Amino acid sequence: MTIDFFQPKLVHLMFEEQALKTPHRNAVIQGSGSVSYRELNELSNKLSHHLLALGVEKGDSIGICFYPCINTLVCILAILKIGAAYVPFDPMNPSERLILISNQLDNLRYIITNSETHDYFRSDKKQIILTDDLFSHIKNCSNENPAIDMDEDNICYIVFTSGTTGTPKAVAVKHSGWANLLNWFEKKYKLDSESVNVLVSSFGFDISQRSMLSSLYVGSTLIISESKHFDPILIGELINKYHAKTLHLAPSSLYSIIEAWEDINSLPSLRHLFIGGEALSVPRISNWTANENRLCNFIHQYGVAECTDVATSYTMNNFNSYLNNGIPLGEAVSNCNIYVLDEELNSVNIGDIGELVITGDGIGAGYVNNSELNSERFIKIKIDSKLVNAYRTGDFARIRNDGEIICIGRKDNQIKIRGILTNLSDIESVVKSCNSEIKEAIVVPYHENESDIRLCIFLYTDMDEALRPEIKKIKSGIINKLPKHMLPNKFQWLDSFPLTTNGKVNRNALSNLII
Repeated sequence: MTIDFFQPKLVHLMFEEQALKTPHRNAVIQGSGSVSYRELNELSNKLSHHLLALGVEKGDSIGICFYPCINTLVCILAILKIGAAYVPFDPMNPSERLILISNQLDNLRYIITNSETHDYFRSDKKQIILTDDLFSHIKNCSNENPAIDMDEDNICYIVFTSGTTGTPKAVAVKHSGWANLLNWFEKKYKLDSESVNVLVSSFGFDISQRSMLSSLYVGSTLIISESKHFDPILIGELINKYHAKTLHLAPSSLYSIIEAWEDINSLPSLRHLFIGGEALSVPRISNWTANENRLCNFIHQYGVAECTDVATSYTMNNFNSYLNNGIPLGEAVSNCNIYVLDEELNSVNIGDIGELVITGDGIGAGYVNNSELNSERFIKIKIDSKLVNAYRTGDFARIRNDGEIICIGRKDNQIKIRGILTNLSDIESVVKSCNSEIKEAIVVPYHENESDIRLCIFLYTDMDEALRPEIKKIKSGIINKLPKHMLPNKFQWLDSFPLTTNGKVNRNALSNLII
């Protein structure tokens, strides 16, 4: 069943309405600092007028790079208000990767950062705006909402996902998709000003965009930790201190919180856990789900960055049934739909496996400067004799006898690690580029326990064993080129790779060789 909500308002316009309705309510709290809806609106307006004076135009993009804080929200809103797109740069990533990302965007006019993260872009040619003394410079700017005409097809933000060549892919997400998604969240789950939300994920992750923007959309308060690193104890303390009801997070983050706070009743205010980004292990959340007196809903969500983060949602109830039958994808977001199609883009029969294809308002604007991939993934399919825009996810799924759809894995060489879609070929390309003596590199995922994913990279060279590059040097060569979640845990040399009968590397056989 799909519930339709028409003509949702753009996120910054909804925020401006909230600033009029509840000007004195806290919009964001971090440590001892806070900002009300009125203050946040006025600060973001001043910055937006400053950006306009610098020559930023509708359709430009502006990077933001610092650890999440109140100024993060000021910058996001200021950029959206002038019709530009914001680009979240995660300061947890190596400098080389951040520069690689920034160089992909032709219309990236500025990068807003601070003295703590400014050095990341020292070798970049992009213009830098430092926030350290920025707000003293903009104090005389207008605090009125800028009068910029824009439509729903304008780009809201650009995020990066793992690519197959060692270069991340830039995904452009439209305002229409976010307005549709946030409006659906508000109506479907009855989110309101009391739905206090604690930010859990890192800044570059699309779950974080949802967490931040949904709070502003419904007029609630966003709580940001003072710690730069994920701290499950501190997250729980913030939940209790501010009576938070809502978390948007990946399963790996949820596992850590459950391990730190074994009894869900120790966090009694929680009402909604929106869980997505990677496969969810039901046994690892059993400490909480087994409590029949809990008031918190576990909501399993599926989606991709290319289609505005969330495409389907399912409220979990019968947890034991998921162990053997999988977790259903549930219902589609309003004005969206999902299909399971074969290679010819025809619907598969019940029980058969096909590819998940998404249609509707959530479909993004495509990959930036990647027309070949756009033509492959952003397609048109015929639904009820009409051609509609669609996105091929690359995920395999099947339809159960009861009509529920179960996702069963990636079509290509991609997996999700800590909730982040990761292309294993990306890692392989970077490792091989670090040393010309490495002739082949193949990454194989494995599990330390039931659900935690680790990476083993198998290496091949035509040199004698005594002359092989040192693993220590290989590690040092990639540590500044890959984000932490993409760094292999194990490195193993092989004299040859096992092959399948058709001459391809047998990755399943490699799994048995991990030491």
